[in-house]
Amino acid sequence: PLAFSYGMTETAAMVTALRSDEFIAGGRGSGAPLPHVQLVLDAEGRIGVKSASLFRGYWPNMREGDIWWTDDLGHLDERGSLHVRGRRDALIITGGEKVDPAEVEAALRATGLFKDVAVLGVSDAEWGESVVACYLSDEADCPGGQKAGEQVINSHLLDHLAPYKRPKRYVAIPASQWPRNEQGKVNRALLRAVQLTAGA
Repeated sequence: PLAFSYGMTETAAMVTALRSDEFIAGGRGSGAPLPHVQLVLDAEGRIGVKSASLFRGYWPNMREGDIWWTDDLGHLDERGSLHVRGRRDALIITGGEKVDPAEVEAALRATGLFKDVAVLGVSDAEWGESVVACYLSDEADCPGGQKAGEQVINSHLLDHLAPYKRPKRYVAIPASQWPRNEQGKVNRALLRAVQLTAGA
C-alpha cells in the first residue's frame, strides 16, 4: 500500500499521511498530521511543525522554540489534510505582488498545450521580477509559439489568473536542454541559466 505523505529529514520522516480509505473516498493532499505532530500555518501559509520527533538543530547550533518553520507553503482542507503549494523561497515578487509559481504552472498545464512547463521570476528593472514561463519543446511542437496556442492560453489564463500572475514572456526550451535532476524534477537554477540563452 502507498500513501501520500509529508515530511523530511528534520522531522524524522513523515509527519502527515493520507490513508488509503481517505484517498478512495476522494480525499487529496498529504493527509492529516500524525498523532505526535501539530501543524501550524502562519498568515502567509508557511508550514510550521511541532513534534517530539523534530531534529535538535544544525550542528553546531541548537534549534530554538517548540515550532520549526519550514520553507514550504500550504493549507489544510476541510478534512484536515495538508496541501503543499510549493517552496516559500520560490515565490516571485513582481510589482510588489507575490506570485506562486506552482499556481501559474497548474493553470498553464490545464490548457493541455504543454508537455512540461516551469515558471521563474527573472530580474526586471521595472517590476523587480518578471514572471517567465519556460516550456519544453521540440521543432515539431512549440505550443507557446503558435498563434492558435497563444489564444487558447491567454483565454484560459484570463479566467484563472490575476493579470500580475500571468507570464510576461514564454521561452521555448529544447528537450536536450531541459534540466532535470536525478529525481526527475526540474532544476530551476540550471533552467534560469538556459532560458537566458534561449530567450535571447
